[in-house]
Amino acid sequence: CPDPKKPTFGSVQYSSVSPGATAEYECNTGYSLAGNPKLTCLISAVWDESPPGCYPISCGHPGSIRNGYIEGRDFSYDKRIRFRCNAGYELVGHDSLYCTEYGDWDVDKPECIEIKCDLPEVSGNTVPSSTEKKFQPGDTVDFSCRPGSTLQTDHNSIVCQRDGSWDKSIPSCDLERCSYPPAIGFGEPFTANPED
Repeated sequence: CPDPKKPTFGSVQYSSVSPGATAEYECNTGYSLAGNPKLTCLISAVWDESPPGCYPISCGHPGSIRNGYIEGRDFSYDKRIRFRCNAGYELVGHDSLYCTEYGDWDVDKPECIEIKCDLPEVSGNTVPSSTEKKFQPGDTVDFSCRPGSTLQTDHNSIVCQRDGSWDKSIPSCDLERCSYPPAIGFGEPFTANPED
């Protein structure tokens, strides 16, 4: 028989090409054999079957993600695909998957969650216009002060940005403080002790 053909991405082992001899095929890591792995040389000086081939193992389509998409279309061994989110969403988890030699993806696919701004706790004297704790990009929150308090920032509203941050610092109100009492002729201020 002629020397058996070595497959691309694989190897062939044989000790003879005489009638009755065998050739055994195997594939490199990450490749699977398509065809008979063992051929026999016939008395007619030909191999009993065509040589097998080695083809990349496939991990298969990992599945779509809501509000996002996959970059890359090769789902075979040693290939990597990436995930991206649509505008207004952020990726939670790994942004890429790698196809292993076992035909599995190395990690779970990520998720795309809607970007929102978290409203932090405000002082007891500061009153937001909404009791919600999360806001969508473009939402505005106005702030007012309880009686006896004054605004400590030069703005009283904030807008949620597309990246989940606020456009300005969170407004805050502090208790008003009385100024020093005015001076009077032949007298001085007296501060009463509230416990008396």
